[in-house]
Amino acid sequence: MKGIKRAAGALLFAGIALLSSCDKNNTASQGSMYKVRMTDAPAAYAAVNVEIKSVQLIGANGETATLNTNTGIYNVLNFNNGTDTLIASGNVNISTVKQVKLVLGTNNSVVSSGSTYNLAFSSTTDATVTLDVNQTVTANGTTELIVDFDANASVQASGSGSYTFTPTIRPINVDASASGIIMGHVSNTGIVAVVSVTGNGHTYSTSLAVDGYFRVRGLATGSYTVTVTPLLPLQAQTKTGINVTSGSTTDIGVVTL
Repeated sequence: MKGIKRAAGALLFAGIALLSSCDKNNTASQGSMYKVRMTDAPAAYAAVNVEIKSVQLIGANGETATLNTNTGIYNVLNFNNGTDTLIASGNVNISTVKQVKLVLGTNNSVVSSGSTYNLAFSSTTDATVTLDVNQTVTANGTTELIVDFDANASVQASGSGSYTFTPTIRPINVDASASGIIMGHVSNTGIVAVVSVTGNGHTYSTSLAVDGYFRVRGLATGSYTVTVTPLLPLQAQTKTGINVTSGSTTDIGVVTL
């Protein structure tokens, strides 16, 4: 009888040790908070309303997690020039986030010249936007991803008061080597203009804020060309050879239109 008790005790001890070992193996990812925040740059519309339904993570080893998402319809133009909003968060057991998937609904619209128009997905775009991030999650801490919703690139006028919707979103804080900023402003206030920044094989776009300023984030070190294109009869103006250093802000000053 004593032998049986000893054997049972040994099995119980072994089971506890095994569970303890498993817990230690998962310590790196337990209690790790992951947050997704959304920002945008100004666009030439009164509002761009986007329905967000869920945010999902995919780990480097195929693990998946659905975050607690603040579902609803967002006017993405409310979050620009350095402001953002929390759209999803949650504790995850993922050490490296390979991809983030934003699932969008169909209740999307654009407001232009006082009228509201439905935004229909283009024929080549479904309701899921997948971002490649390859971001290391801070163990037992908080990791944040900031995504930039490019309203200018996402909304295309197709004529007769109709628009198509190709959601264009990019992560802007996952690569420490791409954290440069270009900013500036135009000599004329109260005008509508699109600003494009081209360099390193990429083009990023934004629009002027109401005060005439613009700001483009998430740039790698390199030389860029900035073009400001206002509505006619004003003419586009271009500045070349704008040197950017990651982690720093380059102010190009006044662009005279």
